[in-house]
Amino acid sequence: QLTNGKIILAGNFTSFSGKTVNYITGINMETGLPEESFNSGGSGADGPIQQVTYNSATGRLLLTGTFRHYNGQEANGVVMIREDGSIDPAFKFRTTAGGIPNFAGQLANGKVIVSGSFTHYDGIVRPGMVILNGDGSLAAGYNNLGLFRGQVNDMIETPAVAGVPTVILVGSFDRFDNRQVGNIVKFRIEN
Repeated sequence: QLTNGKIILAGNFTSFSGKTVNYITGINMETGLPEESFNSGGSGADGPIQQVTYNSATGRLLLTGTFRHYNGQEANGVVMIREDGSIDPAFKFRTTAGGIPNFAGQLANGKVIVSGSFTHYDGIVRPGMVILNGDGSLAAGYNNLGLFRGQVNDMIETPAVAGVPTVILVGSFDRFDNRQVGNIVKFRIEN
């Protein structure tokens, strides 16, 4: 649910209440029907959306899935959208190789954490996790992590101490920075 009260549904469906919605729709809270103003004129995703995260501080949603395009634009399995369902053109997720992304979340400072089974991001070795700038480029100084293996289900950003945000990742994963972990890890994102 968004801060404006709207509900966003995403998944493996192409219609909702008789309306073509292509894997994502906003729901009108009064009628329970698709919200006509959500992604108005857009074609949606061209494949299933497995994960949606929302950052109320930035008003942005990140969609992750097996789709290659959103609203006809290349997305490579991750796209950032506004609360109205339109693409945020400032963020462009680059190509991955060796696997797919399965989680993306945005921090309050605009940086984006993406994890998955991929081995490369934008042609550079990045085993399972990247930290990106708000435009989708690799964030300098953050992408020297070792192997990440598994699935992130949620990301919790704790209040910054001395201006440094701390992130908690939870899910089903056993390696972070090539160290054995037990499905939860906490780390700092030094600005």
